[in-house]
Amino acid sequence: MTADHVRVLSRYADRIVLVFDSDEAGQRASDRAVEIFLSQNVELRLTTVPEGKDPCDFLLLRGGEAFLDLIARATDALEYKWKATRQRVEQSDTINGRKRAMEDFMALVARTSSLGNMDSISRGFLINHIAKLVAMPAEEVYQRIQQLQKKVSARMQVRGTEDSSREDSRSRSYRQILEVLLNRPDLFPVVQPVLAQPNEITHPDLFPVAQRLWQYCSRGGSGKLSEILAGCESVELCNRMTDMSEEGAARGNYESTLAGALRNLERIKEEDVRREVKQLVSSASEKYGEDAETAMLLDYQSKWVPDPRRVGLK
Repeated sequence: MTADHVRVLSRYADRIVLVFDSDEAGQRASDRAVEIFLSQNVELRLTTVPEGKDPCDFLLLRGGEAFLDLIARATDALEYKWKATRQRVEQSDTINGRKRAMEDFMALVARTSSLGNMDSISRGFLINHIAKLVAMPAEEVYQRIQQLQKKVSARMQVRGTEDSSREDSRSRSYRQILEVLLNRPDLFPVVQPVLAQPNEITHPDLFPVAQRLWQYCSRGGSGKLSEILAGCESVELCNRMTDMSEEGAARGNYESTLAGALRNLERIKEEDVRREVKQLVSSASEKYGEDAETAMLLDYQSKWVPDPRRVGLK
């Protein structure tokens, strides 16, 4: 389920009830749903099917009346999440365990809610509701969530700067690859193992150039720029390709330029994979601690993320 699904559902109902399996997969799905719904400020209630059954089996075995009763007993999303968080650390039965449960729960609220964008009444309802659940004064809850949101915002700003720098580097590599191919389309076979399809290039100025180059080179074309431009009906696109070809020619060193751009592109792709796996590991650790789930993801990371490969050109 995504935020778009939530927005569509909210057009048809003021309150939404989700029914999940009671197994571990169902619990993980319900956790994700809570985070998505909280981020959209939609009233959500959740319930799980007892006896390890899925909703369909339960409905077939117990009938519509029992299913409606199950829905009627659905729990408010925040209360549901609080109970789930508390149960995961309750085995320790310590003050630190309870503190961790509160911190995990309020960190979730900080990540997913926008208190500053709420009207004062909605904000008051939410803070009082959380305070009642965690047995803390409302003012302390509000201050703690604000502190956590500032930390989240700071991390997002740093991540945004890093992402912007990475995207600039990615676009620069794409442009250099295209500039080389406009002058040396015979080097296309070297590009294909790293950049298989032109739709990988999402930059609006570069994608049309890539699309035309791929069409030409995929047919075995290896001639001059005039052949690549033949039949091009867009004056703007023709001028752009001509300018890029001239820039590539002025730089020269086609093989070394292409090799460097491809290496950089591979490095960025590998960083993307590592970052994605790291986020999965972080999410699993946050929800389950250092258990088999995390170990499995770490094993996945070691197997999936390869050592940097050598590009065909030196």
